[in-house]
Amino acid sequence: MATILITDRDSSERKKIKEYLSLSGHVVLERETAEETEEACRNTAIDLAVISVQNNDVSLLHLIKGIKARSSCPVIVMSSSDLESILILSYELGCDDYVKKPFSYREFCLRCSRILERRAEGRRNSRILLYANGKVKIALNKELRIASINDEKLHLTSTEYRVLLFLCEHCGETLSRETILRTCFDPNEGTSERIVDSHIKNIRAKTEEYCPDLIMTVRNSGYKFQAKLIS
Repeated sequence: MATILITDRDSSERKKIKEYLSLSGHVVLERETAEETEEACRNTAIDLAVISVQNNDVSLLHLIKGIKARSSCPVIVMSSSDLESILILSYELGCDDYVKKPFSYREFCLRCSRILERRAEGRRNSRILLYANGKVKIALNKELRIASINDEKLHLTSTEYRVLLFLCEHCGETLSRETILRTCFDPNEGTSERIVDSHIKNIRAKTEEYCPDLIMTVRNSGYKFQAKLIS
């Protein structure tokens, strides 16, 4: 599931796209103006931005630079314009795809899915993972095995780091104690699920000063990392 932001002055077009994307399980935000879009991008972690541009209004295109400066969020530009200059400017400013209106909504959804899949693959191969919980930023450097919150290094043991990384890589999912134990601990140690609780407690002690709700206990189920992957 991804959070997709659609900016289009045509409300009926926004709602139609939202209808199709929602069927795939995505959260879809609708905005009409550049100002509304900028505010949404500042306050929400967006996985994909879709911007509709008309012949006589290319001001929305300049949103692309701001979006790209803040994150690795991909951008799709939609336009009914026949002007080649709109297409060229879109790519010069950094858009990831350009869709000419009118278009097939099913094809458009497939384009969105492909871009999101490529982004997810890039994240999996990335050395640094960045997450946000409100104004709190969490970073994990997989190469150096270092975790930090708001640029402050967390002094984690190697096992605590493995547990935190596993939770981060499955952010938003509820992970059972048995799953965490099987994945993050040496099976030859003969440890019980209670050791998972102990390590979660230690991680919380080192993170709660910055973000007390970062790791949530899901009763009778396990634990959930509550943050949004932003890069």
